[in-house]
Amino acid sequence: MDELLANGYQFDMSKYFGDGWDLLKKGIGGYIGFTVVFFILIIVLAFIPFVNLLLGIIEYVLLAGFYIYSRNLTNNKQEFAQFFEGFNSFGQIFLFGLTILAFSLPAIILFFVAVIPEGFVETIISGINDPEYLAEELIDLFIGNWANIFYAYIFMLLYFLYLYVSYSFAIPLIVDRKMGFWDAMELSRKVIAINFFYFAGMYILVGIIVTVATIMTCGVGIIIAFPFTYTLIFSAYDNIIGPEESVSEANVVEE
Repeated sequence: MDELLANGYQFDMSKYFGDGWDLLKKGIGGYIGFTVVFFILIIVLAFIPFVNLLLGIIEYVLLAGFYIYSRNLTNNKQEFAQFFEGFNSFGQIFLFGLTILAFSLPAIILFFVAVIPEGFVETIISGINDPEYLAEELIDLFIGNWANIFYAYIFMLLYFLYLYVSYSFAIPLIVDRKMGFWDAMELSRKVIAINFFYFAGMYILVGIIVTVATIMTCGVGIIIAFPFTYTLIFSAYDNIIGPEESVSEANVVEE
């Protein structure tokens, strides 16, 4: 790890795409099956009181299954039950989720402070007995505040893009290398920072592909595009870091 962070590595998007696609094809049945199960579980859990409060964490735990299954698939030891083995690392993933939430809250608060126009509270109070007047006044207030709303939205978009990109290796590190959540987050951030803009470009491209595939297939394409997102991330992680403590010399840029 020290050598990797000191000397850097070659970013090879075509290889990550190729390896991710090959992995998806190799385990296509398992990936599609779990994707369907994943969406059904998320929908069902969203309607269960108290459990739905942890829905974001449970999503992280279930998504970890993609990485666990992918690792076993590369060794030809895959089993469908491995998709649920993220629960074995629930504690560390839970702390990871809480940390991401803590990092997100300041930006969310700043966004709402920026977009709420001056005079908003007074308008609410004065128009509480006249819904039609209230609606018109609120529309006028927000239209007059469009610049702040636009800039706040751009800031939020860039901030959350940074969080998603920087910590995209954290869960693979937790479940594959059995690292603590903070060490995993820090290693992910430092490794990805070396080629941050390449990673950001790759994830944006994948997002466009997933969106287009979903729209053009009336939603059916999501069962392929969604797991591909995670086989791609796993491929990048595996090529750059991998499961062993030592990093492949092929990934290190010689000084």
